[in-house]
Amino acid sequence: MPLTRYQNPLDREVIEWIFQAGIDAVDPQKLVKNAITRDLLGPNQPQGVVVLGAGKAGAKMARGLVEGLWGKVPCRGLVLVPSGMEGLFGNVEVRAVRPGASNLPTQKALEGTQSLLDLARGVNPMEQVVVLLSGGASALTPAPVFGITLEEKIQTTSLLASAGASIQQLNGVRKHLSQFKGGGLLQEFCPAPPQFPLIAYILSDVVGDPVEVIGSGPTVADSSTFAQCISDCQSLGVWDQLPKAVQDYLGKGNFKNETLKQTPPWVNNQILGSNKIALEACSQKARSLGFKTIQLGSGFEGDSLALARDHLEIIRSIRQRSIEGNFKAGTRPICILSGGETTMRLVTHPGPGGRNQAFALELLLALGCEEVKRLCLLSAGTDGEDGPTTAAGGWVDAMAWQKLHDWVDRNPQKAEQLLASQSNHQLLEYAGALFSPGPTGTNVMDVRLGVFLQESL
Repeated sequence: MPLTRYQNPLDREVIEWIFQAGIDAVDPQKLVKNAITRDLLGPNQPQGVVVLGAGKAGAKMARGLVEGLWGKVPCRGLVLVPSGMEGLFGNVEVRAVRPGASNLPTQKALEGTQSLLDLARGVNPMEQVVVLLSGGASALTPAPVFGITLEEKIQTTSLLASAGASIQQLNGVRKHLSQFKGGGLLQEFCPAPPQFPLIAYILSDVVGDPVEVIGSGPTVADSSTFAQCISDCQSLGVWDQLPKAVQDYLGKGNFKNETLKQTPPWVNNQILGSNKIALEACSQKARSLGFKTIQLGSGFEGDSLALARDHLEIIRSIRQRSIEGNFKAGTRPICILSGGETTMRLVTHPGPGGRNQAFALELLLALGCEEVKRLCLLSAGTDGEDGPTTAAGGWVDAMAWQKLHDWVDRNPQKAEQLLASQSNHQLLEYAGALFSPGPTGTNVMDVRLGVFLQESL
């Protein structure tokens, strides 16, 4: 029901309702079940379905697929997920191969990826291959090329991430060091492609939804090259720090070991869920609650702190227009929404806390006391995680602002140390500003939801 003056629109619970509407709109189980019913249950059904998958939404995607096929077509396969999501759905194993609050590949993930490659090599010509991909798939599917160890690949990825590499730059290098990514999975079906078209159902966790970047593109051609990977590493200032084996492999790259450059015609890649879809659902929910909505778009990327400063200017502009009476329907609160995914340039030994927590903390430190009184904002990852922590993001409101500034005033030296080490999680904990909904079972990047009370309210 619409909000009234007796329901405080600045209550965090209200924004959680809006956030949850976005999560529900990209529910992987429902999306995959509907897609399977549409695509696979026609007159020319395969004798069976082989499922290959990975990602934070993998368990729900697998459940939706099995439910859609239940009693109609036999189904077998393997899906790799973070811990806490594992299970067995019919003959489809959902296997946990890394801890929940970590994005680092593991030995279990390496073994799981080899199992996926083995499954691909053993597909019966009369079976349909379905690939399930969602955010987090890259870290869950490590399969380094010959001569590169898992530890060397982890070191390379860590160096790039710490230097502020974009997801495109990260994935370009990942793909060139992988047997699975950059179309590598498809090459396991060559030279004899499957009789039935391979279908990949994808939940996008990348700005603009480029299929070659999502999960590092195991089912699509790769446009990046060895030369581009070397150039990116050099421009980010990490080339000389890379393991020698990685430098040697990238430096000797040639046509024979380039990534796949043309997606075969028998592959059907489909985006089922995205940040844009989630953000629109949030917007619809906000309007149903009586908010005037201002949607800024789902394409925000770049540095988290720079984005926070951009939003600070937007907040101040909206507040000033409200004070001056420039908004019509002045009795309505305003909800601004934005989406996308940012990066962080990390210090040498960073404390815990991801990009959403950094965004929230930057606003809490930059906003003035009067500015924050009529504001409640949430910045959160739709997967329920933010960096190597159990929080999805952080809150910006008057209560958090007061608690944080009181603590900083009492502990100036420790506050300075925590800020210098990017210990955003600890500082937001002192502010009572952590948002921890737990794993959501989906992953379509981040959303930011900010609610303002106009001055006339």
